[in-house]
Amino acid sequence: MLFLGQGIGAYLTSYFSDRFGRKTIIVASNFGLLVCGLIVAFAPDPIIFMIFKVLIGGFQQAEQAVWAPGLIIGTCTCFVCLLVSFLPETSGRELPQTISELQAWFV
Repeated sequence: MLFLGQGIGAYLTSYFSDRFGRKTIIVASNFGLLVCGLIVAFAPDPIIFMIFKVLIGGFQQAEQAVWAPGLIIGTCTCFVCLLVSFLPETSGRELPQTISELQAWFV
C-alpha cells in the first residue's frame, strides 16, 4: 500500500510543486504525514489503515529531497506552533517571529 501511494505521489508531487511552489508542498506534506500517521496509529479497521497508508506514501514523495533532520525539526515545529496557537494563554496574541521576540515573550 505504501509503494502504491509513493507511485501516485511521484506523479502528482511534481505537478503540484510547479503549480503551488516547493515550500508550500513540503509544508502541506509535513502536515499530511502528521495527520495520516496519527490516523494510521489508531485505525479502527484494516480498510482505513490501508487508505491512510496509501496517503502516507503519497506525502512521503514530497519529502524525498529534504534532509531528514530538517524534516523532523520542521514537523515538530509545525505541530508545536499549532498546539501553542490553541492554548488559552496565547489565543488572540501574535506568535513571535524571531528568537529575540521569543525570549521577550516568556519574560
